[in-house]
Amino acid sequence: MSIATARARRDLFLPGSMHRYVPAKKYGTAKIVHDTPGKLERLRGAMHGQPLDCDVYTRLIVGNVLWMTDTEFEWRSNLEAVSRLSGDVLIAGLGIGFILRPILKRADVKSVTVIERSADVIALVAPHYPTVKVIQVDARDWEPPKRAYDAIYLDIWHNVPNSDDREDIKSLKRRYRSALRKGGWIAAWCEDYAKR
Repeated sequence: MSIATARARRDLFLPGSMHRYVPAKKYGTAKIVHDTPGKLERLRGAMHGQPLDCDVYTRLIVGNVLWMTDTEFEWRSNLEAVSRLSGDVLIAGLGIGFILRPILKRADVKSVTVIERSADVIALVAPHYPTVKVIQVDARDWEPPKRAYDAIYLDIWHNVPNSDDREDIKSLKRRYRSALRKGGWIAAWCEDYAKR
């Protein structure tokens, strides 16, 4: 692989990069915002081990709730998923499509299906990913097809999951395990935090 190819692949999944791909816009209750953190926000982030070193970040807000960003923490907490998702992929939660960009460029990814409960988020974000099949449904209500996916990633929490979410994560993983093919991979975003 050439240096230019490696650099291009790396640039698909970088903190603070989504403003180039998903424009600031509002649709119904959902909106994409691009902003620059102030000194106080950067200091607070650094104090909590979550640096904010980029000039511009992209945020998804639904109602008055922050659902997703492209901060360094989101990047780090999704690295494993980006490296493990292959074959026929199912993702619960569309967000800003942060992990879609890199996985859609991978030769070992055959198809990507996303389930998302918010019609407004779908209208706002899905058009930027025309090859992704998006189904409007709540992940807790959907009956996935049996043995249809090689990898499943559950990312439906607006806060980092904690011990209160442990049962929800376990229940969802049980529910979706039947949709995995033999040897498949299933995980939930930040599930290790919920085990603490």
